[in-house]
Parts: sequence; C-alpha cells; structure tokens
Amino acid sequence: MVPRHSPGIRDRDGSRLRGARFVVWLERNTGRHTKHDMNEALANKIKAMMAKTLDLDEGQLNEIGADMPLMDNGLGLDSIDALELIVQVEKEFGVKIESSEAARKAFSSFGAFVAFVEDAHIRSPSGD
Repeated sequence: MVPRHSPGIRDRDGSRLRGARFVVWLERNTGRHTKHDMNEALANKIKAMMAKTLDLDEGQLNEIGADMPLMDNGLGLDSIDALELIVQVEKEFGVKIESSEAARKAFSSFGAFVAFVEDAHIRSPSGD
C-alpha cells in the first residue's frame, strides 16, 4: 500500500523542511545548486537565437558562459542589440520584459537571462 502523503524531508528537530529551508537542505545533501543550474537546452536555444539575431560567430558563442555579462564589457551588447534580443525572445518564447528593472536583472549575465526566460515562460499561461 502506498501512503497518500509523503512524510517529506524533516530537519533534526523534526520540523518539515519547506521553501528556502528545503532548497538549502537539497543543495547541502545532493550537491545540486537549484538556483544556479542553467537549463542547458534552453541556453543552447537562446545562444542559437542570439547568433541569428545579433550575427554572432561560433567563436563568440563558445565564449558565452553563465557568468558572462551581456552588456558593456561582457558580450558587449548595446541598447539596440538588447532591444533586438527582447523582441526575438517575445516572438520565440512569448516572454515579455515588463520593466527596466527586470531588464537590468535579466541582462546582468547570460545565466540570469536564461533563468529569466525560463521563469517567465513557466509562469506564462502558454508556457509548456
């Protein structure tokens, strides 16, 4: 017989781990860093989209890592490049960047951009 409810993960004091406490437990006990793992399949799709939209060559694409800033001294995108990328992300993923603050966070690094697209796509009503 299968129990109807999982007993869950319990802390030393017997309290059930939820939310941030569970994430910390998961990272410590499995080595998986949930916030920092980049969805590689999505990252590759975004790199391909960036190559097409921004006319990047394979050498430039291979240099892009999760920590690489997209603007200024990182990949070197300017405001026009960022706008083209935003338009393409809206077309391909149905994801909109609603504010300048959200854009600053999303463009802070390639990994942040991938995470933003993934989170927004999951939250969107049409997200698969």
